[in-house]
Amino acid sequence: MLNLVLYRNILLSGLNYKHMIIDYCKEGMAVSDFEDIEGFVMSHYLNKNKISTSSQSVVEVARILFLEGKIDSLQVQFKGQLIGLKPDGMFETWPEGFCDLAEMLAQRLIKLQAKMYKENGLVK
Repeated sequence: MLNLVLYRNILLSGLNYKHMIIDYCKEGMAVSDFEDIEGFVMSHYLNKNKISTSSQSVVEVARILFLEGKIDSLQVQFKGQLIGLKPDGMFETWPEGFCDLAEMLAQRLIKLQAKMYKENGLVK
């Protein structure tokens, strides 16, 4: 069954409709934060329609390009599951382990900082 975003994009784009799948996996291509990630994504979108990557930044940039209307339709594959996007760019589902490294590290850092502040009397 087509999700609503996919159906909307088919209707809006007519014959020029293109769909992109990003396979987010540990075996995928790593893309440095210092590279032109937007150019990388658009190049694959225009030429191949599929990227296999281990870089969360590629997924995030693709979401932005989708919201900007530069990508007609986008799904991300993770551990064999296709994850669609809602019209606001949020994922329909968020499986554990999917694009969550930055959030896990931020939580860990905040907990350590809170402990340090408490131990040093900076927080009551």
